Amino acid sequence: MALRVRMASRPKAPIPRHPPMPYQAPPPGYPAPPPAQTNWWAIVALIFGLLGGVLISVICGIVGLNKAKQGQGGRGLAIAGLVLSGSGCWCSPRASPSIS
Repeated sequence: MALRVRMASRPKAPIPRHPPMPYQAPPPGYPAPPPAQTNWWAIVALIFGLLGGVLISVICGIVGLNKAKQGQGGRGLAIAGLVLSGSGCWCSPRASPSIS
């Protein structure tokens, strides 16, 4: 014979329902910094580097790099303009036919 233990059933107490606790909004944080503006010197350096304006591209690229150090964006554009103007200087004499 198996012994079965029978537990006396107790009346279940009702679960108290409380209204949700009001919560406070998180403290205000710092606003997001504004996006860095690309300086137009770097854009001009890139455009003239693509078009072959070597002197203008070098001047604008150097000014654009200095502006990028001061916090404006466009460092990569200025470097690309300088590289393109340098490659234009190097490739243009080799691409032209030699006159002898």
